[in-house]
Amino acid sequence: MARLLSLRLNAPVSVAYASGEGPTPTEASSARHTTGHPDVSLATHLLAPGHFAHTLTRTPARWTSSPLGTHPSVAELALRRYDEAAVWRTEVNGPARAHGERRHVAEGEGAHDCGGHAASAASTRQG
Repeated sequence: MARLLSLRLNAPVSVAYASGEGPTPTEASSARHTTGHPDVSLATHLLAPGHFAHTLTRTPARWTSSPLGTHPSVAELALRRYDEAAVWRTEVNGPARAHGERRHVAEGEGAHDCGGHAASAASTRQG
């Protein structure tokens, strides 16, 4: 995601995490400021307002994006990913043995772990 955002903005982008291991958005924003980028933005990957969205507004970034919210594209993507995971799970693991049984998809292809709530710190392009 950071690479795609960097290409789109033609500006350096780094990954930060509102929770979990890795640099925090405050650390990433401060690092961008330290390297001579006064205008830093946070592109959040949050679905709804709440604790993390509020916390991210208190970083040294000049701009912070709003949560993705209830945009129909987000709901469609979530449903499509659910359907893909259900098909993959059935093909690889077979159907669940009991109602409510949980199986983790982490061992197979298509499994992604963001390691926390992600945000990207981007330096805005000058000129």
